[in-house]
Amino acid sequence: MMKYFVMFWLFVCGCDEWEMISTQIEVLPGQALGKYRVLQGEYSEDVKVLNTDATHIRGTVRILEGAYLRIENGSVLYGELETNGKLIVEKGAFCIGEGTMETPIRFTSNQVKRPEVGDWRGIELHGLTRLENIVIEYAEIGVTVTNRSVRIYNGFFRKNKKECAGLKEDVWRR
Repeated sequence: MMKYFVMFWLFVCGCDEWEMISTQIEVLPGQALGKYRVLQGEYSEDVKVLNTDATHIRGTVRILEGAYLRIENGSVLYGELETNGKLIVEKGAFCIGEGTMETPIRFTSNQVKRPEVGDWRGIELHGLTRLENIVIEYAEIGVTVTNRSVRIYNGFFRKNKKECAGLKEDVWRR
């Protein structure tokens, strides 16, 4: 019936082009709306993670010296189980993300239906970093910090095999 209605409508309107709009019937918990984006390999130029994208960390992702990783509030980054997703901000690189209490930045597993502890490898911060209101979950090691100029404000770590490694938490956690 719908097919005939669409054909009739096109005939009456005389439209040359038309676009079907699909609606999402089932929303997965924690799944960000927007386009599917993959971070993989090495980045020597600035990278911006938008809160409208479902951004996947595929394999080992390196932000190299001189590059910025900017993360919008409310962004969700999914570490991939299949490729052992891991995000590394190298020495001389920068990572800046300011979530809010209502819309934190989330680093989580891409297994949204049944995430498990240790699904992805986690985050290593060797460069200058300032993150606010973040959640890191389901990683082997939530965050590894080796630089004294890393600052994480209101960081919430849960369901990781190990929450943090490297420098003592009182050096970088606020």
